[in-house]
Amino acid sequence: MRFVLGGSDTEMKHIERTLKDLDYEVVKATLNDVRVARGQAYHADWPVPKLGDVWVECQHKDYTKTEMTSLGMDIVDHHYEGDPGYGMPPDKYWEASSIGQVYQLIGLEPTEEAKMIAAGDHCLYAAYHGMCPDIPKDDFIDFRMDFFRRKKGEKQFKREKESAIRLAKKCKTISLGNITVVDLTPMTKKYYSWLADISCMLNLKFVTIQPHTNKEGMVKYFVGNLARSEINYFTNELVSQLGDEVLSVYGDPTRQFAGAIVCR
Repeated sequence: MRFVLGGSDTEMKHIERTLKDLDYEVVKATLNDVRVARGQAYHADWPVPKLGDVWVECQHKDYTKTEMTSLGMDIVDHHYEGDPGYGMPPDKYWEASSIGQVYQLIGLEPTEEAKMIAAGDHCLYAAYHGMCPDIPKDDFIDFRMDFFRRKKGEKQFKREKESAIRLAKKCKTISLGNITVVDLTPMTKKYYSWLADISCMLNLKFVTIQPHTNKEGMVKYFVGNLARSEINYFTNELVSQLGDEVLSVYGDPTRQFAGAIVCR
């Protein structure tokens, strides 16, 4: 069994480490001989898919996920409709998450660390608010803050956390169609790594609005912590009003996020 891994993040690093510790074959999907970033993961040109593969949050550019499954490969993912974990609620975070799917494929019992990462990756807002079974709210918050502390060091951690919270509280509340959200775009410049966690801590429904990298005239909208009805409204009605042309729309009402790229 060969595991093909998509772009790197906390969840993927844990999956890679776990598989290598158990001597599974692990390769990283690439595009033009460079490991895919998360945004490129579904357009990989290597490796060539083969029978028995497990593709984790990625796919080969020449095949749909349905085709890959029909050819004897397993797909591990929860980002798009049709994925094994797509649309699963917070009380199914383990089965929904890519970590959980990998653990189940290899018959491994979940560790506390794995469950914390899984809950944070699949349904961060729900985990912050005690909505995930076996994930105590206070323990989860401590786990998340310890992650930032290890990554940044104690002094930088305290300074950045306090500054990020102050900035978030200063951000303007705006109307996005029929939705009222806090525009957290200012956080993307200096405190992007804090944005998701701070928005959950402060219980903020939010939007970020940014020019698409290297694509003139294109704007990326991202909304988070919205109710299911608001996500459906954003993806099905509002997006068409945000620009002259809608290039892509994605999201999961159950996971409370959505995004779109539009051309103005």
